[in-house]
Amino acid sequence: MKESRNSFDWERTVILELNREHEYTCRIHRINLRPISILLFDSASLWGQFDNRTRTISISRKLVNEYSWHHVVGVLRHEMAHQYIAEKSPLEFISENPHSALFKEACKRLGVPDQFAKAGINLQSCNLDWKTEPKDEATEKILDKAKRLLALGTSTNEHEAHLAMERVRELYAKHNLEHMENLSQENFVHLVITHGKKRAESWELRTISILTEHFFIKALTLQQFDANSGKRFHAVELIGTRENVTMAEYVYHFLLQQVEFLLRQASNREMGLVRAERTSFRLGVLDGFDKKLKLSTQNIPKDSPDENNKEQTVIGRALTKFRADPYLEDYLSDIYPRLGHRRRSSLEIDGNAFAAGHAAGKSINLNKPITTNMGNQGRHLGGGK
Repeated sequence: MKESRNSFDWERTVILELNREHEYTCRIHRINLRPISILLFDSASLWGQFDNRTRTISISRKLVNEYSWHHVVGVLRHEMAHQYIAEKSPLEFISENPHSALFKEACKRLGVPDQFAKAGINLQSCNLDWKTEPKDEATEKILDKAKRLLALGTSTNEHEAHLAMERVRELYAKHNLEHMENLSQENFVHLVITHGKKRAESWELRTISILTEHFFIKALTLQQFDANSGKRFHAVELIGTRENVTMAEYVYHFLLQQVEFLLRQASNREMGLVRAERTSFRLGVLDGFDKKLKLSTQNIPKDSPDENNKEQTVIGRALTKFRADPYLEDYLSDIYPRLGHRRRSSLEIDGNAFAAGHAAGKSINLNKPITTNMGNQGRHLGGGK
């Protein structure tokens, strides 16, 4: 498919997928928009365009070629918001500013992320990559401090590495406690990670559950269309504030790398493990790490002999407040109003391998600095070529 990117077959596949996205958006948001022609076009200034006279939505070939499918869908929904106004409020569509309060309301109705509801989707004024946008002073400060602390964690001394990890988590916890009340939907960003596979492995899903429980973000698993191959691949979408999503992305790749490192060590000792044992070991590693993180949410007062007399740490208080905060849940309801819940398939666990992995997982520390080069991190909604 990549060799024939300019061919009729490639363009037909992309347009069919765009039409499916148009129908899907109308269905999940329960909006009845009239059928419309969707085409690809070459433009030196626009990512997308809605023409009410010809009833067409045009999507830039440059956008499809150089950005993730999430970007493409974001621009498509932006243009659908124009279509919504033209059909529901034709007089306002003619007389109103095309990016007025009416347009913002249409974007909310169609679940357009704020990144794509801004005034104008054009190459000059709209930066699709939120990672390259100027950061506010508070965000810049916390990210820089976290990088410095994690860099200290590269020490081979386990106590120092663990201390660095806890200090970073406390830093993020305090930041979330201070800023949670000032959140709005405009503070949230999306980041999509894909490994180019049809389905997720059980340990990848377990890693996602650790992120959602301990790192102040929401995560969704989905199938994402890939314009290069014309196929759908499993993907993970992280949603939250910029600094929390950045940290969660780092933790996701770090944990998967550590799992494979510990598995190689175990395989060398055990002269190789069968597939079921390798899976169980990976899950055990992640479970051990999960238990270790949970310990940092509570502590026992030094003057209390009762182990059940526990109080929350700053990390525990921040996580409790995050889980009760309505803003991110409301935002998700706007973007994905009909989220479904899949049943988990049964999985046979090898007890010995799981226990060995569990013990190894307790030794994991977040002891590497956050960098922009962390392996196969996929493409995110904020950009990424």
